[in-house]
Amino acid sequence: MHSDDATRIDLFRSYLQRILQLLNWLHGLLAINMPNVMSPRENSDTPLSAWLRLATVPQRERCARLAGTSVSYLYALAGGHRQQISARLALNIEDATSRIARDTRGRLPVVTARELAFMHDLAGL
Repeated sequence: MHSDDATRIDLFRSYLQRILQLLNWLHGLLAINMPNVMSPRENSDTPLSAWLRLATVPQRERCARLAGTSVSYLYALAGGHRQQISARLALNIEDATSRIARDTRGRLPVVTARELAFMHDLAGL
């Protein structure tokens, strides 16, 4: 490889890195300033639906990833479209929301496994 080729490749890599930084910055900006497009039903008043309304898109994605599920499934649980939740998933969601609560210094609450187990029985109380 010639030195000109190596220089072009290095320049191209630096451009790509800068573009990725700008895209990440833009993603964060939009997540903070845009209203939640995907939110639980307005009449859904569960601890998980409240958490999803407060969380940014990246926080929701991180929670789903840490819990071993998808954001869509979290919304299905929060909205009452799935009445049953496994003990393992409930504990995983509690662990995930606990980590995120710690990272946000308490701005986001912890959704406990107990709340998840009984959230549809307690909704509206």
